[in-house]
Amino acid sequence: MDKANIWTLIISIYFVKTRASFLTTTTEETSFNNDTDWMRDFSDIESKFSLRTSEVPDDDLCYLVPGEPHTATECQFNNHTHTFLIIHGWTVTGMLESWVSKLVEALYDREPQANVLVVDWLARAQQHYPTSAANTKLVGRDVAKFINWMEHPQPASPCA
Repeated sequence: MDKANIWTLIISIYFVKTRASFLTTTTEETSFNNDTDWMRDFSDIESKFSLRTSEVPDDDLCYLVPGEPHTATECQFNNHTHTFLIIHGWTVTGMLESWVSKLVEALYDREPQANVLVVDWLARAQQHYPTSAANTKLVGRDVAKFINWMEHPQPASPCA
Protein backbone atom coordinates (compact mmCIF):
# COMPACT_ATOMS: atom_id res chain seq x y z
CA MET A 1 0.00 0.00 0.00
CA ASP A 2 1.57 3.30 -1.05
CA LYS A 3 1.52 6.49 1.04
CA ALA A 4 -1.32 8.10 -0.91
CA ASN A 5 -3.54 5.11 -0.21
CA ILE A 6 -2.59 5.13 3.48
CA TRP A 7 -3.58 8.80 3.80
CA THR A 8 -6.84 8.08 2.00
CA LEU A 9 -7.47 5.26 4.46
CA ILE A 10 -6.77 7.52 7.46
CA ILE A 11 -9.10 10.22 6.20
CA SER A 12 -11.81 7.68 5.36
CA ILE A 13 -11.62 6.11 8.81
CA TYR A 14 -11.83 9.56 10.39
CA PHE A 15 -14.98 10.46 8.47
CA VAL A 16 -16.63 7.09 9.08
CA LYS A 17 -15.90 7.30 12.83
CA THR A 18 -17.09 10.92 12.97
CA ARG A 19 -20.32 10.11 11.14
CA ALA A 20 -20.92 7.03 13.30
CA SER A 21 -20.58 9.05 16.48
CA PHE A 22 -23.33 11.40 15.34
CA LEU A 23 -25.62 8.53 14.39
CA THR A 24 -25.29 6.73 17.74
CA THR A 25 -25.88 9.68 20.06
CA THR A 26 -28.49 8.97 22.72
CA THR A 27 -30.86 11.39 24.40
CA GLU A 28 -29.09 10.81 27.71
CA GLU A 29 -25.90 12.31 26.32
CA THR A 30 -27.63 15.12 24.49
CA SER A 31 -29.30 16.46 27.62
CA PHE A 32 -28.38 20.05 28.35
CA ASN A 33 -26.27 19.27 31.36
CA ASN A 34 -23.19 21.49 31.44
CA ASP A 35 -21.46 19.17 33.90
CA THR A 36 -18.07 18.10 32.54
CA ASP A 37 -16.82 16.25 35.60
CA TRP A 38 -17.10 12.96 33.68
CA MET A 39 -14.27 14.20 31.43
CA ARG A 40 -11.92 14.28 34.43
CA ASP A 41 -12.85 10.86 35.79
CA PHE A 42 -10.40 8.43 34.20
CA SER A 43 -11.39 5.40 36.28
CA ASP A 44 -13.60 3.92 33.54
CA ILE A 45 -11.04 4.12 30.72
CA GLU A 46 -10.28 0.64 29.39
CA SER A 47 -8.46 1.64 26.20
CA LYS A 48 -4.66 1.78 26.29
CA PHE A 49 -2.63 4.52 24.63
CA SER A 50 0.72 3.26 23.39
CA LEU A 51 3.34 5.73 22.17
CA ARG A 52 5.09 3.87 19.35
CA THR A 53 8.59 4.68 18.13
CA SER A 54 10.07 4.75 14.65
CA GLU A 55 12.69 2.23 15.79
CA VAL A 56 10.11 -0.31 17.04
CA PRO A 57 6.84 0.52 15.23
CA ASP A 58 5.19 -2.84 15.94
CA ASP A 59 5.51 -3.05 19.70
CA ASP A 60 3.90 -1.30 22.66
CA LEU A 61 6.90 -0.15 24.68
CA CYS A 62 5.38 2.72 26.63
CA TYR A 63 1.83 3.65 27.64
CA LEU A 64 0.42 7.09 28.39
CA VAL A 65 -2.11 6.82 31.19
CA PRO A 66 -4.72 9.59 31.53
CA GLY A 67 -4.47 11.31 34.89
CA GLU A 68 -0.85 10.22 35.36
CA PRO A 69 1.34 13.01 33.91
CA HIS A 70 4.58 11.18 34.71
CA THR A 71 3.74 8.63 31.98
CA ALA A 72 4.01 11.33 29.29
CA THR A 73 7.46 12.21 30.59
CA GLU A 74 8.54 8.59 30.88
CA CYS A 75 7.38 7.87 27.33
CA GLN A 76 9.14 11.01 26.04
CA PHE A 77 5.94 12.46 24.62
CA ASN A 78 6.79 15.65 22.71
CA ASN A 79 4.01 18.20 23.22
CA HIS A 80 5.65 20.60 20.73
CA THR A 81 4.97 18.49 17.63
CA HIS A 82 2.12 16.75 15.81
CA THR A 83 0.35 13.82 17.40
CA PHE A 84 -1.39 11.05 15.48
CA LEU A 85 -3.81 8.52 16.94
CA ILE A 86 -4.28 5.18 15.21
CA ILE A 87 -7.43 3.36 16.24
CA HIS A 88 -7.83 -0.23 15.06
CA GLY A 89 -11.14 -1.88 14.36
CA TRP A 90 -12.95 -5.10 15.19
CA THR A 91 -10.82 -8.21 15.44
CA VAL A 92 -11.51 -11.92 15.52
CA THR A 93 -8.02 -12.91 16.65
CA GLY A 94 -7.58 -10.53 19.57
CA MET A 95 -4.42 -9.21 17.94
CA LEU A 96 -3.66 -5.99 16.09
CA GLU A 97 -3.69 -6.24 12.31
CA SER A 98 -0.39 -5.84 10.44
CA TRP A 99 -1.54 -2.55 8.88
CA VAL A 100 -1.19 -0.82 12.26
CA SER A 101 2.62 -1.06 12.39
CA LYS A 102 2.81 -0.21 8.66
CA LEU A 103 0.79 2.94 9.32
CA VAL A 104 3.05 3.82 12.28
CA GLU A 105 6.07 3.51 9.96
CA ALA A 106 4.41 5.60 7.24
CA LEU A 107 3.55 8.37 9.70
CA TYR A 108 7.12 8.46 11.05
CA ASP A 109 8.46 8.54 7.47
CA ARG A 110 6.32 11.61 6.81
CA GLU A 111 6.67 13.27 10.25
CA PRO A 112 9.85 11.96 11.95
CA GLN A 113 9.42 14.11 15.07
CA ALA A 114 5.73 13.32 15.58
CA ASN A 115 4.07 11.35 18.36
CA VAL A 116 2.31 8.27 17.02
CA LEU A 117 -0.09 6.68 19.47
CA VAL A 118 -1.95 3.42 18.97
CA VAL A 119 -5.26 3.18 20.79
CA ASP A 120 -5.55 -0.42 21.96
CA TRP A 121 -9.15 -1.43 22.64
CA LEU A 122 -8.65 -5.13 21.92
CA ALA A 123 -10.56 -6.25 25.04
CA ARG A 124 -13.67 -4.55 23.68
CA ALA A 125 -12.91 -5.28 20.00
CA GLN A 126 -12.73 -9.07 20.12
CA GLN A 127 -16.37 -9.63 21.01
CA HIS A 128 -19.18 -10.62 18.65
CA TYR A 129 -19.37 -7.93 16.01
CA PRO A 130 -22.57 -6.21 17.27
CA THR A 131 -21.10 -6.00 20.77
CA SER A 132 -17.79 -4.62 19.50
CA ALA A 133 -19.64 -2.14 17.29
CA ALA A 134 -21.56 -0.90 20.35
CA ASN A 135 -18.24 -0.67 22.25
CA THR A 136 -16.89 1.87 19.74
CA LYS A 137 -18.93 4.50 21.55
CA LEU A 138 -17.07 3.69 24.77
CA VAL A 139 -13.75 3.79 22.94
CA GLY A 140 -14.68 7.19 21.54
CA ARG A 141 -15.37 8.38 25.06
CA ASP A 142 -11.99 7.01 26.23
CA VAL A 143 -10.25 8.84 23.38
CA ALA A 144 -12.13 12.08 24.13
CA LYS A 145 -11.06 11.92 27.77
CA PHE A 146 -7.49 11.15 26.75
CA ILE A 147 -7.30 14.07 24.32
CA ASN A 148 -8.89 16.41 26.85
CA TRP A 149 -6.33 15.30 29.45
CA MET A 150 -3.43 15.79 27.03
CA GLU A 151 -4.65 19.28 26.15
CA HIS A 152 -5.34 20.21 29.79
CA PRO A 153 -3.08 18.05 31.99
CA GLN A 154 -4.38 17.50 35.48
CA PRO A 155 -4.04 14.85 38.13
CA ALA A 156 -6.56 12.03 38.36
CA SER A 157 -9.90 13.05 39.79
CA PRO A 158 -10.72 12.30 43.42
CA CYS A 159 -13.47 9.92 42.28
CA ALA A 160 -10.94 7.67 40.53
